[in-house]
Amino acid sequence: AGASDTTTRSVAVQPAGLPDLVVRSMVHSPASPAIGQNITFTITVRNDGTAAAGPFRVRLVGTASSTQTYLNELAAGSSRTFTLALPLTASPETFTANADDLHQVTESNEANNTRSLTITSAAAPPVADAGGPYTGIAGSPIAFDGSGSTGSITTYLWSFGDGSTAQGMTTSHTYSNPGTYTVTLTVFGQEGQQSTDSAQAIASAASQPLAVQLSLPKLSYEIGEAITVKFSTNRTAYIYLCDVSANGRVTLMLPNWMEPDNPLAAGSYVVPGSTYTLWVTEPIGTETLYLFAATSPLPQFPTTFSAGFPLLSTNPSSFRNSVLNTMQSQLPSGEWAHDTLSFQVVSSALDTGTLRIFSSPSGANVTLDGFVVGTTPLTAEHVAPGIRTVQISLDGYASETRQVVVSARQTTTVNVTLTPTATNDSPVADFVYTPPSPAAGAAVTFNASSSYDPDGFIVSYAWRFGDGSSASGPVVSHAFASGTSYSVRLTVTDNEGAIDTTTRTVAVSPREDVGWISPVAAEDPARTWRNEERAYDDKVDTQAEYWLREPGWSSHLILKAREPGLLCNGLRLLVSSGSRGDVPEIQWDVDIYMDGQWLDIFNGVIDASEWKWIPFAPGIVTKARIRGYSKETRDDAASVREVDFHDATAPSP
Repeated sequence: AGASDTTTRSVAVQPAGLPDLVVRSMVHSPASPAIGQNITFTITVRNDGTAAAGPFRVRLVGTASSTQTYLNELAAGSSRTFTLALPLTASPETFTANADDLHQVTESNEANNTRSLTITSAAAPPVADAGGPYTGIAGSPIAFDGSGSTGSITTYLWSFGDGSTAQGMTTSHTYSNPGTYTVTLTVFGQEGQQSTDSAQAIASAASQPLAVQLSLPKLSYEIGEAITVKFSTNRTAYIYLCDVSANGRVTLMLPNWMEPDNPLAAGSYVVPGSTYTLWVTEPIGTETLYLFAATSPLPQFPTTFSAGFPLLSTNPSSFRNSVLNTMQSQLPSGEWAHDTLSFQVVSSALDTGTLRIFSSPSGANVTLDGFVVGTTPLTAEHVAPGIRTVQISLDGYASETRQVVVSARQTTTVNVTLTPTATNDSPVADFVYTPPSPAAGAAVTFNASSSYDPDGFIVSYAWRFGDGSSASGPVVSHAFASGTSYSVRLTVTDNEGAIDTTTRTVAVSPREDVGWISPVAAEDPARTWRNEERAYDDKVDTQAEYWLREPGWSSHLILKAREPGLLCNGLRLLVSSGSRGDVPEIQWDVDIYMDGQWLDIFNGVIDASEWKWIPFAPGIVTKARIRGYSKETRDDAASVREVDFHDATAPSP
């Protein structure tokens, strides 16, 4: 019928829903990576919007590399966690995670799609490089170089294998005794890391200076007479023997085309040493021999030879000075030597005389006109006529010099009675001690007033108490720490430098020996020691033995601590070097097994019958090993009398 009505309602129309991608978290592992190490990133992406998102890409970007992953869909209010990995190429380096870096999704907020992390690398652990091997001379500094070590290093700590230490990237050390030592370098990093490397150092005995000597059986030779020259060298050297005739011609006699060998080993030689003969030729007069020796070749001499003997110079003085200047400028002192010997060339026996020399006592050295000619009794033929100077000398006697007239075709006799030189009587060392039966820790007085010198007076008294301690003076006092027997030695020196030594055994009654712990077992892997258990049975009058019949090291004797090990800061041992007095000293090498590795704590000579205290930084010690070294052939024992570990919690001795 056309009627109408109206009503009103309020309708809220929302905008169309949109997603919103957010990188909610980003963590990495490991926490402190090293340069070059892969880092694993755990990334969580959340859709904080009101509509689903997808598909889209999540990209991880570093300074020098990148990686990505893809998601097909992420519902509104949902999260997705995934891992991506990139290497650390610099320090510090920033890594950024970006959700929908390609803008494939229309979002309600496009400004919250990224999250970044900056990562700093951990300090690289240092790597020690001890360098080496090192060689040198005992008594002279040897340079050590740890510059090959790498990493961020704060401290270089050297241990030289003889109980000595030093710090620094480079350093030097002087070994007192020859031997082979294990040198250890420990480097420490900025964050407390450390690394250790070892090298070998060989300290050789100092070489004796090179020395040579010429000799002839007589002082004059007739023309046409055969001649043999003798010489000796104390070390291997390049040897050059030259003959200087009376008219100044310098001829090389050795080496030559028949005897070209050079250098020559230490020893005595004769020229000619091969199947040829040397004859004395004109001119008449004084002929001289030059002997030059050097540890490297000399440029004044040829290296190849043809038949005959090469002429080197017609100016003997200039030639000799040239050779000496070369040796002095190019070689260290002690690495070159020379000798000179002259003899007379005469026409016949009618032009010379004979000289007979006797001494009482006989065996004295004789020099004629400054040249050594032999020992008494001596007959020297073919001596040129004229006034000759004869000197006769013998150890323990005053030297005598005579001017003698030698006439042609006549024999001149010299008789000399040598006068003994004044001798010094050695002092006599003697002492007493009180109380006669001391206890450990109690003072013992040692009195050397009974020592005396028959022809002078005593100027010094030196004491060694057998426990590593010493003192000086005629009356001294000393307390022994442990109950055992000690070998106390007194050495006295008189006003002429003569010495005498005496030894007394002092039996000290025991008390509680605080801090010392005996091993519980012994091992002898090579099965070459005898009575191994005696090295730890607390009886210092018994000993484990190894017979050193050949030069070199003995096998190791291993002494085990109680399980699971001891916190130790030192070791003491008592050794003997056999019973013979004519054999060289034994060098000892002592190692401990601490914190899972062998450490060298001592290498050197130990006074027999005296306790050797070897301290070291505290650590867990499970065993120790010992071996001895002999430099030459011997038939005697290296003996270990007692070994003890020291408790690091007890007072150090």
